[in-house]
Amino acid sequence: HNKLFSSLFTLSNGNPIDIEMRRRLVVGKKGESALENEKRKVKNISGLIYLLFQTSAIKYIVAIILFCLVLSRNISQPPTDDNGQTTKKEQTHKADMGMIVYGTARKKEKTAALVSEAIHAGFRHIATGSVHHEKYNESAVGVGWKIAAKDIGLVREDLFIQTMFVPVGNSDWVEWHHDGIDKQRSIKEQVNASIHSSLSCLQTSYLDAVLYHNFRNKLDSAEQVLEAWSVLEGFVDRGLIRYIGITNCHDIPFLENLYRKARIKPTIVQNRFHANRNFGVPLGPFLKEKQIKSQLFWTLTGNGKTLHSDVVKRLAQKFNLTPQTFMYAFLLSLGDTPLIGTTKRQHMEEDLAVSKNFDFGRHTHFNESKFIDHEAMQEFSNALGQPDLLASLNKY
Repeated sequence: HNKLFSSLFTLSNGNPIDIEMRRRLVVGKKGESALENEKRKVKNISGLIYLLFQTSAIKYIVAIILFCLVLSRNISQPPTDDNGQTTKKEQTHKADMGMIVYGTARKKEKTAALVSEAIHAGFRHIATGSVHHEKYNESAVGVGWKIAAKDIGLVREDLFIQTMFVPVGNSDWVEWHHDGIDKQRSIKEQVNASIHSSLSCLQTSYLDAVLYHNFRNKLDSAEQVLEAWSVLEGFVDRGLIRYIGITNCHDIPFLENLYRKARIKPTIVQNRFHANRNFGVPLGPFLKEKQIKSQLFWTLTGNGKTLHSDVVKRLAQKFNLTPQTFMYAFLLSLGDTPLIGTTKRQHMEEDLAVSKNFDFGRHTHFNESKFIDHEAMQEFSNALGQPDLLASLNKY
């Protein structure tokens, strides 16, 4: 108590004051109780603050400290745009699904370079498959996105990275360890191993989407899919997966059963866009009703004859497009998401340019875009051999 008084008065006047003198000053005409009150003040925080502010030097010190705190707080605030929103670099919001997706199938040793090139071109949604899918090089996708992100200043949250779970017995499945252990695992163990492997290969702490992969149109049993699905749901609960989906499923009763029994509903159905799948027409209304995103692959390779027809060439020329980009415009107009697999930078940029005309929501409608007209859409449907396609989807 006495030391505190001495230090306080030294700060205020520059000269030590005799403790007894201070005691007399405090007691004065107020009596001994005044000193006791002073002691009680020193014994608690409020009393200490009271004593500190009795000296002008301490007042200045406190004022300087408060000023520094306010200044540092303003400096540490994340930068904002004109609307007061936090700029992209400081956001924790994760990327949305892309309107078009860069697919990495069959890229082999060029995968990393092409993924990097696609991201440089403007793609932000990248699709791959697990190490057990023979057509994908998942670890190279991880290398590619990391290179591109470093080059152009992106963070993980700027990208939507999607992969697959491929079960043992699937015709696309390949053994990874080559010691037989992969084949001995239960379906739950397979899912767990696959997801942890994907997180490692893709160099990420979470996966934006994981699709249960069926081979072509050969669906695995509903029991197996649901068992695997429950494990995937657990990863969603833990924040390691954001969305779950399924591939190569055109069977409406199968999807209805999955949707009904799954605790976490499918968000994506990825299918082949081809005549032998009726271009997904029967499935369209169900996906639209449940707000499930339709991803489509084999859109160019499976429709080469149509794209090279005089009708489609004329339609593409009318809108200053190539037959290939007209196909993408058509699919985007239906609200679908095409997977792009080009290896050429020019084509990447052309495809992205088309998608920018449809950047107004998750379920795009042609008549909102003013990009290609209804008559052209119908002509293209006729060329595909599906004259009732537009009407069946209740788009117009």
